[in-house]
Amino acid sequence: MTLTTPPAAGGVPVARLLRPRSIAILGASAEPATIGARAIAALERFAFDGDLYLINPKRDAINGRPCLRSVDDLPLDVDVVMMAVPQAGTLDAVRACARRRVGAAVVFTSGFSETGTQGIREQQEMTEIAHASGIALLGPNCYGLVNYTDGIPLTSGPVRPRPSGAGEPGLAIVSQSGGMMGCLLEAAEAKGITLTYAISTGNEAVVTAEDFLAEIVDDARTRVIAVFAEQLRHPQRFLALAARARALGKTIVLLHSGRSARAQDAAKSHTGAMASDFAAMETLVGHQAVVLVDDIEQVIDTAEFLLDFPQRPTGGLGIITDSGAFKGLALDFCERHGVDVPVLQPASVEALRGAMPTFADLSNPLDLTAQVMRDMPGMYGSAIRALAGDPNIGCILVTLLMGAPQVVLAKLTATAEAARTVDVPVALLMLGGDSPLPAEAHEIVQRARLPFFRSATRAIGAIAHLFRHGRRLERCASSGTPAPGAANTPPRFGLLAEYEGKAWLADAGIPIPKGGLARSPEEALEIAATIGYPVVLKAQAAELTHKSDVGGVIIDVRGPDDLDAAWTRMTRSVAAALPDLALDGILIEKMSAPGVELVLGGRRDPHWGPLVMLGLGGIWIEVLKDVVFLPALCSVEEVRTELQRLKGAALLNGIRGAPAADIEAVSQAVVRLGRLLAETPALEEIDINPLIAFPAGQGILALDAVVVSSPPHVPKDEPEYAGLGATP
Repeated sequence: MTLTTPPAAGGVPVARLLRPRSIAILGASAEPATIGARAIAALERFAFDGDLYLINPKRDAINGRPCLRSVDDLPLDVDVVMMAVPQAGTLDAVRACARRRVGAAVVFTSGFSETGTQGIREQQEMTEIAHASGIALLGPNCYGLVNYTDGIPLTSGPVRPRPSGAGEPGLAIVSQSGGMMGCLLEAAEAKGITLTYAISTGNEAVVTAEDFLAEIVDDARTRVIAVFAEQLRHPQRFLALAARARALGKTIVLLHSGRSARAQDAAKSHTGAMASDFAAMETLVGHQAVVLVDDIEQVIDTAEFLLDFPQRPTGGLGIITDSGAFKGLALDFCERHGVDVPVLQPASVEALRGAMPTFADLSNPLDLTAQVMRDMPGMYGSAIRALAGDPNIGCILVTLLMGAPQVVLAKLTATAEAARTVDVPVALLMLGGDSPLPAEAHEIVQRARLPFFRSATRAIGAIAHLFRHGRRLERCASSGTPAPGAANTPPRFGLLAEYEGKAWLADAGIPIPKGGLARSPEEALEIAATIGYPVVLKAQAAELTHKSDVGGVIIDVRGPDDLDAAWTRMTRSVAAALPDLALDGILIEKMSAPGVELVLGGRRDPHWGPLVMLGLGGIWIEVLKDVVFLPALCSVEEVRTELQRLKGAALLNGIRGAPAADIEAVSQAVVRLGRLLAETPALEEIDINPLIAFPAGQGILALDAVVVSSPPHVPKDEPEYAGLGATP
């Protein structure tokens, strides 16, 4: 068997890595501190009952198990060989595995692509051997994996079997970094989360994160998959797997480094891999309802919610507290995270009235006051049931002050019992930082399956992800992605002159100003007479990308004499600045009326695919970077929603007496531009700047445009250095 199938079409089978029945440890040892000894200990802790072969040329036996002298002494077709050997011996070991038809290998050793040119060459040779021999090689530079469901650890870490009797769907962790895998593993275990798999893929010389996702997405015992990546090597395959996970009711939570330019540089030096464009990744994974989080804690906090509450809420947050001061703080936290705190419906207020003190403020957040100490089961129960019955509330956060141990336990018990009686998600926040809790506290919340927090920021941050995910799922269900149509190839490849690009955009349904290209002053006068004054003159040549810098733009030309003088001034100015440039002519256009300036663009990411960008012009984009991104095949409804996320959205909606802009026309233009990108493989980049939006019902105009295309090619699904990757 050889692994010659392109990764995007099917990838590398990993079943023998995940569920081996025969395992060999090359470099097995009796010294407790060594990788070989720790790998043996992990298998013993999990009571692995398959065939186990120990390889050590200097020992006859270890822990009563006989040792083989070399890999060549193994029987044929062993499922997995774990390599606990120095970097210098790794290539020979992989060659030996090939001779014995080994199905898979785990290479813990570092010192390959992450170290420079020599390491890259050696890793590439390892990749070639594995592919030619059909070895599903995990690593190098990895921490291995743990299959908790079947009790199989292929790691030297201090992992232990998951608690017996835990049969509910669980969490799988897939991380390019071994260190991050360990961090997430420990955090999950601390919260009592059921684990199905924990996998570190390392440098990904052969097997990638996507290969494991392909297996785990269909695993009935896994509901949530947490992924840490410095670079997803097969973006199109990842997006397809994310879509499949969504269709199966499963969620991928992704922590992806590289948001900042410095992080991307760190990824290159740390992993030997080229970081993908973060904006493209963020846009397109979000479109598939992947939950993209910002920090390590959010991975497990969000995963806990998603595991405990498979029905994703889409309303707002109801907050119950026993601290009046926390009401204002909670509203601040929620506004910062974009979490809606809805006003309670009259029926909900009436349901509360009989159970709350007469002086209580029956609003959201709801302060139970100190009276809650008199009747914890009654007041917490009534409050939780009333808020759960409110149609605008999709999740409840119960915030508790610390107290004596018996008080803490009584509050937790009352909340847990009430939470069992409602259908909406309920989470607990115990204020007081890291102050110690009674030993029974965690047992109460874990038994009740209540997400439990000691930090308000972490609690509301996780709830924000829960609500956003619910809205994305609703959007995916209600608005199907439009299918691409026939290709609309630009008139020629390369950078188009403005008049060429705008004419092409006009054919696609994006309005442009009236006008035409003049090649003489006489033609200019004819065009101006036809369209009417005032007009704008723009020098035209594909090579002239910054027209204003060389006097190539003159606006507000109000008559024939002004036009004749402007023609002479422009041609002289451009010729003086660029004497070797031959102009195609001068574009004469009707000067636009004022409106809201926007920037509309699109680009084809070489790995993730096409996406569009929309933002307000001027200071909004230049200084504040106020833009949103959408998939190329987006809907008008999605564009409208994203427009309202702009910081300057009020300018579009109408402010200080100004009329609202034609948001419908803007949305239609975004959809048309996106379709152009999706339907035209040759198209690399479009930039319309500015796009003027007139008052509602009056449309838009593309005043300037840059269009870049190249001969069509098959999209590249992986970076230049395939098989090179992350470090732990």
